[in-house]
Amino acid sequence: MASIVENVVGDRALELGNEEFIRPLAFGNQWQRLRIALRLVTTWTGSGVTGAQFVVGVCAGTTDGYKSANTADFVGMHWGGVFNGNLTAVAGPPNHYLSFNNGFLFIRRIGSTNTTASAAAGPPRVSAGTYRGHWVFDVLKGSPNYTVKGFAITGVPALDIGTRWQHWFDTKDESAVLNAGEPGGSSYTSLAYSGAGFFDCLSISWNQSSPLIQISDITVTRTL
Repeated sequence: MASIVENVVGDRALELGNEEFIRPLAFGNQWQRLRIALRLVTTWTGSGVTGAQFVVGVCAGTTDGYKSANTADFVGMHWGGVFNGNLTAVAGPPNHYLSFNNGFLFIRRIGSTNTTASAAAGPPRVSAGTYRGHWVFDVLKGSPNYTVKGFAITGVPALDIGTRWQHWFDTKDESAVLNAGEPGGSSYTSLAYSGAGFFDCLSISWNQSSPLIQISDITVTRTL
């Protein structure tokens, strides 16, 4: 089960180690477009990771989320363009970070079956140690296609600066444009969807016990 800890930069944070965090959305399934924004950092081990899955999205109910062998329904973003891909550990100076495979994957999961669509982008990177970065995920309901966009820091200089709280907070605005003008990279993709489309819970999943992912801020913004 995810825990609340004092993280490596001295703040309280949600800590994930081979587990899934699921919480009901206050507005349930009453949304047309969602923006999920995270400010996060990982612990530093000095080693890369094989078979990494960091997945953020929405699911149906709190019982059978993304990590369940019998997922009720889930749509979300897999950070890194290779499913179950590898993370490369890069030491500073001045800041350590972990680099995912290029791009993102949009994932639809039912039962134990994953369906994916890829989106080209630079390699999502996350700081490991001193400075927090921010990752953002947009999802737009559609018939028959859902459209998603992932955004993460891809430039090493941005990792050495970190994301200030106010800059991160501004990304929660659903009207804010995420583009090349931001310190990172992003790309749209879409995936055909058929089903009830009932998604009333936030799901954040990480499949490794080390390193730990520490999330200090989370917002979910909706458009009806």
